[in-house]
Amino acid sequence: MFPANSGFTHLKWNRDKIEFIELFISVHESKAVVGANDKPVTKKDYMALLMWFFNIQIAHWHGSLSYGKDRKVKRESEYLKELVATYNRIANKGI
Repeated sequence: MFPANSGFTHLKWNRDKIEFIELFISVHESKAVVGANDKPVTKKDYMALLMWFFNIQIAHWHGSLSYGKDRKVKRESEYLKELVATYNRIANKGI
C-alpha cells in the first residue's frame, strides 16, 4: 500500500470528488478524528492528508463543499444514503 520511496499510496478514490468531500467532511464534523494530542485537526490538514492518501486532487474543496450544499438544499446526499443502505445490508446479514 505504501511503495518505498514513492511519496504516494497505492490507493485511489474511485467515486466523484463531491462524494469524497461529503464523506470526509462529515467524519471531520462528527469529531470522530482528533490529533494524537487529542486536539482538533484543522479541516485543511485533515483534507490534505486524505487527498494524499487516496491520490485525489481537489483544488478548491471549500468551493466544492458549498456547491454540494447548494445542490442538496432539498435532498440528502445520495452517496451518504448509499453508505447507510450498504451498512444496513451488512448488518442484516449478521456479518
